[in-house]
Amino acid sequence: MGRRRHGYPGFNYNLNENGTVHHYGSEPGDYLTDVLSAKAVSFIDSSVAAAKPFMLQVAPFTPHRPNVAAPRDADEFPGLTAPRTPAYDKQPSDAPTWLTQIPPLTTADAEAIDREHRRRAQSVLAIDDMIGRIQQELAAKGVARNTYLVFSSDNGYHLGEHQLRAGKQTAFDTDIHVPLIVTGPGVPADRSVAHLASSIEHHGPTRTPNDPDQAGRMSGNPPSYEAVRTATALYVRYGNGEREYYDTGTDPFQLHNLAATVSAGRLAPLQRALSAMAECHNAAACQAAARVR
Repeated sequence: MGRRRHGYPGFNYNLNENGTVHHYGSEPGDYLTDVLSAKAVSFIDSSVAAAKPFMLQVAPFTPHRPNVAAPRDADEFPGLTAPRTPAYDKQPSDAPTWLTQIPPLTTADAEAIDREHRRRAQSVLAIDDMIGRIQQELAAKGVARNTYLVFSSDNGYHLGEHQLRAGKQTAFDTDIHVPLIVTGPGVPADRSVAHLASSIEHHGPTRTPNDPDQAGRMSGNPPSYEAVRTATALYVRYGNGEREYYDTGTDPFQLHNLAATVSAGRLAPLQRALSAMAECHNAAACQAAARVR
């Protein structure tokens, strides 16, 4: 059997370590998240020993498909099921064409969604261990009070919402809402900030052969779109001319597309902001575009 080149499965992968490729196999100690955790701790130790400021980024694939948990966690959360929000197995009114082509979930779909949710939860336990290990090492080396930790992710994930099988390519909040947690000197404890932190654009549908991120039609693989999210609205503009507008203040699960009926006065600021962000070409211009209303 040939060696895997990527680390999504957690085992049997290659790592490029300072220009030298090392292969990791299928033993429990080869589990990728744990390997990265150990390397992070080693980097902290050497950086503190050198008495120099350091910046460390640790980016495990977990809980990316195939959602492989560390062997010690493979039996956790028995019976766990995916959340059944008001959007579960329900399409929004006046849905875009690509979404109307997605059929309702079957019993087998629901079982697969629950199974994936459970496996994702199991695999994330190794992330918890990694964060704890890093925090403990910072404390042991005496630098915890002088170090900022930032926790985030690259995308959200839908599991049955809007009749979609597991995926991440849409503009719905399930896909764009990611954690952003910061601790460190001067950061107040237990404080939540409601400000939005990023914008998103999508080019698709993606159909790259052998891409581990390949999205199937049933999982939500929409045509190209541009979208803008504010504190109270989501506006989506597709390349084929279709539009979506959701009042997220009154419709947090995005079940009523009001693009065809909302007033021009409510749409105009979103359209201006979206066009400005889509057309900006440098950091300063894009920051200014994000403030257009």
